[in-house]
This record gives sequence, C-alpha cells and structure tokens, in this order.
Amino acid sequence: IQKFVTALPNSYRDLLKDVSVIISDGRRAVVHRVNTIHVIVCWFIGRRIVEFYQQGKERAAYGEEVLIKLSADLRERHGKGFSVDNLENMRRFYMEFPKMFKISETASRKSLVLNNMLKSEAASRILSWSHYCELLKEDNEKARKFYEIETTANNWSIRELKRQMNSMLYERLC
Repeated sequence: IQKFVTALPNSYRDLLKDVSVIISDGRRAVVHRVNTIHVIVCWFIGRRIVEFYQQGKERAAYGEEVLIKLSADLRERHGKGFSVDNLENMRRFYMEFPKMFKISETASRKSLVLNNMLKSEAASRILSWSHYCELLKEDNEKARKFYEIETTANNWSIRELKRQMNSMLYERLC
C-alpha cells in the first residue's frame, strides 16, 4: 500500500486501477491473516488434546471417545469445523509439528501469545490449514518436510501440492 502514497493518479482510470489494487492487496492480507490464525488455533486445539487428554502420550486409551464427545460439544457451541476427523487432524497436526510455535503460555496471556505469534517471522511462512491436512497424509517425515518447504518456497496451491505428492516428487528427487 505504501507505493500508492507517492504516485497520485492522473486520470479516473488510474484512480480506479490504484484503488482496485489497494482493495485486492488488503483482501489478500486479510485472508492470509485469517488463515494464519486458523492454523494457530488448530495447533492449540491439537496441543490441548495431546497434552491434556493424552497426557503427552501417542494416544489416550479413551481418546476416540473423548474426540467424539468433544466434537459434539464443540459443534453445538461453535458450529461446523469440529468433526471427529478434523479434531483428529488437529491432534495429529500438533503431534507432527510440536515445535511449530515456541510459546510460553499462561491462561491470562493467551491473547498476548496469539498476537506475538502473528507478529513473528514464522507467521509469514504458515501454510493454510488445507495444506497441512494434505501434508499430514504423508507418513514419511522427511518427505513431508520436503513438500512443506517446496510448497512454501514455490507458493504451491493445494491442487499443486496434491499433484506433486501424487507424482511422488520426493521419491524421484531424493
């Protein structure tokens, strides 16, 4: 947006073009911010499931029952997006990316933690939740990391990530 402060439009067409670019850039920034917050929230939910219900273990003996009850209660309170499968993805997301966010959290500082995370350099490299769900389908940790790095570096869409994973790019190159 800074670049538009110095260049004033010469005609109505220039004005329309400039304002349209500002709106598009703003919308893109909002979408990125919302996606980033969504991924952070999913990571925190996964963390809670693993650390509280599973007490840090790979899987709680009663984990499936907990996810079923949690799913029903969350959907009642917050609507869609909290199916058992999605909660399982969040749990697995935290398990596979436990150090994605380095935090020191207390109950009274949760909003401060979120704000600090959003300001961090790491926030600019966060993929969408859909990207992470696709990455979680890859069991090989090295391959998953490869696809994560390539997706970030090359700005792959979900469709492109799926295509590259299905074509076994990692196996062909490594």
